[in-house]
Amino acid sequence: MRPAISIVFFTVSSGAGLGLMVLMTLLSSLSAVHWSTQQQRIGGACAIVLVVAGLCASTLHLASPQRAWRAFIRVRTSWLSREAVLAVLVLPLAALWTWPGLLSQSVHAALGTVLAVLALLLIFSTAMIYASLKPIRQWHTPLTPLVYLSAALASGGLLTVWLTQLEGASAQTGDRKSTRLNS
Repeated sequence: MRPAISIVFFTVSSGAGLGLMVLMTLLSSLSAVHWSTQQQRIGGACAIVLVVAGLCASTLHLASPQRAWRAFIRVRTSWLSREAVLAVLVLPLAALWTWPGLLSQSVHAALGTVLAVLALLLIFSTAMIYASLKPIRQWHTPLTPLVYLSAALASGGLLTVWLTQLEGASAQTGDRKSTRLNS
């Protein structure tokens, strides 16, 4: 099996971006990490760029890229359609979440939770595209979604750790005092 380089790039890039998005939004919504404005903008922008780059790469392995709009019309039956619709929902919400001053703190936290759920569903939809490919025996397995979700969250976790090393991240301790993560 030799997948096209565009599929490999799409899988790694969008998975890492979505994993970063899930972890950033969940950690923030749960008040486990308080991102500085700079960290939130850099992390959000990094996640969005990775997802968009991956989605652009995914069009390279379409038979007719000019007909990519058709991916949106069969949401009930097609994992590709679900992936396309979820991507269209996730990206603007991610851009909105990236600019914390635009929303109240409670709305921002709720948006983060919604965004994390939608991003997880997007990762799952992408994994199900691979899992539904009967001709590729290595991907046509119930483990594919689990492996894909794990890889996305692991690569997103690496980016999250990098992000915490930037100026300003703090974690909640048991007595509700903030401490630096990297101290």
